[in-house]
Amino acid sequence: MRFWALAFFCITVLNALGQEIKYTTLSSGEQVVLYGDKTWDYRSDFNYTKVKPLLLHRPSFTGNTLDSGQNVASVTLKQVFSEVSEGYKPDAWLKRNGLDLNRTVYHPSAANYDQVPGGMSKTYQSSIITQHFVDSSYHFIAYEGERNSGRYLVIMNKDMDSVIAALDFYYYQKAPVSRKYGYDGFDFTSQGLARVKCINDTLYFSTHHRTYADSSERKNAYITCFDLKSKEVIWRSDPLISNARTFALHGDHIFTGYGFTNEDDFIYGLNRFTGKVLLKHPLKKGPSMVIEKNNQLYVRTYNRNYVFDIIKED
Repeated sequence: MRFWALAFFCITVLNALGQEIKYTTLSSGEQVVLYGDKTWDYRSDFNYTKVKPLLLHRPSFTGNTLDSGQNVASVTLKQVFSEVSEGYKPDAWLKRNGLDLNRTVYHPSAANYDQVPGGMSKTYQSSIITQHFVDSSYHFIAYEGERNSGRYLVIMNKDMDSVIAALDFYYYQKAPVSRKYGYDGFDFTSQGLARVKCINDTLYFSTHHRTYADSSERKNAYITCFDLKSKEVIWRSDPLISNARTFALHGDHIFTGYGFTNEDDFIYGLNRFTGKVLLKHPLKKGPSMVIEKNNQLYVRTYNRNYVFDIIKED
């Protein structure tokens, strides 16, 4: 990597072994150490809050799926379990089924706000931390927007000593507003970052507002596929696909759900390479969580819990 061309500040010193080293700050804000033997490392005092976020372009609110791309098998869902969930707390449901959201929610009013782990900042771009997602390779740290919990996203490597990307979702929050609500409709239609997952350098994220679809002229509740290398959107799903708190990546498919009061409620299965809908499975109530485990889909709705077998069709 040619860090020399990217650096804008550099101090040269000698380490204990007499080797020349240079402390350099990259144009991205990352701090690195360049050694005389042409190796490099991140500085132990690395501070990701100095990394400037990339402002993403205004997205398509009508969807932008791919007409061509990798074909994948069709899928169906077979219900194998159902129970009433009223009065049954989500945490208890997760624990009983051995499910983990891999997410911590933070807020100044929450008891855990003063327990943000080392290596993570409570603020970024003058916004407070709201969520922390983890997987086997990445940390995803979300910071509040003007009216919801997801304007900024900082993606770090497993060791939290390097920023993979820092993204600004300002335009993603600005959905159209129904004429009958006028400007005040922005209070209801600001679309927050709900969930993120990553496979190699491909990022998937869901954004939605939690109110009636007509408040944004039915332009709400998307999953977007984003290339972390090119920093470009690969595809964006059709609207009214994903307002559940979670979505599941399973092989070549994405499972998510949409529903709201007096609106149709469904589980959707998407081709993760194109964003095209492969499955539309009706529910009686809108799903709040969709989680995959051992080739089964665990779905929680307002008043029922379900388990479905995921069946691929040749």
